[in-house]
Amino acid sequence: MNTTTSLPSRVEKFYVRTLLKRALPFLCHRNWAQHKPMKKNSGKQINFTRFASLGLATTALTEGVTPEGQDLSQSTITATLKQYGGWVPVTDVVTLTNFDPALTEAIELLGEQKGQTVDVLMRDTMLAGTNVWYAGAVSSQDSIITGPSEADLRGIVRFLKNANAKRITRMINPSTGVGTVPIPPCFIAICDTDASDDFEQLSNFTRVEEYASQKGVMENEIGKIGIVRFVETTLGKVESAAGDAVGSSGLIAADDTNVDVYKTPIFGAEAYGESPLNAGTVGVIVKSHVKNDTSDTSDPLNQRSTAGWKVMWAGEILNDDHIVRYEHGVNELGAMSESA
Repeated sequence: MNTTTSLPSRVEKFYVRTLLKRALPFLCHRNWAQHKPMKKNSGKQINFTRFASLGLATTALTEGVTPEGQDLSQSTITATLKQYGGWVPVTDVVTLTNFDPALTEAIELLGEQKGQTVDVLMRDTMLAGTNVWYAGAVSSQDSIITGPSEADLRGIVRFLKNANAKRITRMINPSTGVGTVPIPPCFIAICDTDASDDFEQLSNFTRVEEYASQKGVMENEIGKIGIVRFVETTLGKVESAAGDAVGSSGLIAADDTNVDVYKTPIFGAEAYGESPLNAGTVGVIVKSHVKNDTSDTSDPLNQRSTAGWKVMWAGEILNDDHIVRYEHGVNELGAMSESA
């Protein structure tokens, strides 16, 4: 099909702005990733390398004697880029009869899809680590029957500190998607909006509006407990009916039988990373017919245009000991009822 794979610069900039406007609010999980873009024509795999700390040299030196050298030890984490994308067809009838500009609407919806897709991919990568803390000190997910507690959070913070996890001091600028902005040193917890109230009800929770300074407040931040700052998202991970029998616990259970398990990642600096391919990262593609062109025999009547996006992307946990998956229940609240 004889189509355009890019738009004239002035129009293309309009479409790209539209895409980012819809996508950025959903990119919460990527804001603290180590960002390592990959160059075009460099293959599909990227290696993240980390050197292990050297053992302490606590043995006194013997005068005039050179001690034995120490070997460096490194570990390599490999991430493989995969391609993701989506598209929609727009017919000439829709374009000619719809009150709203169909192609513009399609681009906005695709931008929303792209933003949510990459965010969820990053979220699932973060939650695939080996360190899990089950609420209430139970031994398995199917035994979870309590919501969040300060005792659990203290245990998680102690684990991260003992693993020498550094506190986060910067995040990706959410207004641009590139560059970083400073934030007060902290560990980050990303919680589902359903769980926000449970964390806010904990006795030592400080709401964001009560901070002594509003400098460095993060987008969607709701507050903090100690050095853990909470950011909420509608894209939190929930496993329906994965916990214990709900009984009279008052926790959310979608099937009214077993507790729904919410997974809240809590992490320090450089715990995880992402690697987008520099070429085609945004990947806005609009294809429409050139006027009076008849070389496309698959669409001889010029009835279809398409809009879509694609991205080459990989995410990976870089330091398993610096991220914990906190699994817990969430308390039921009153349900919204529709007026007649």
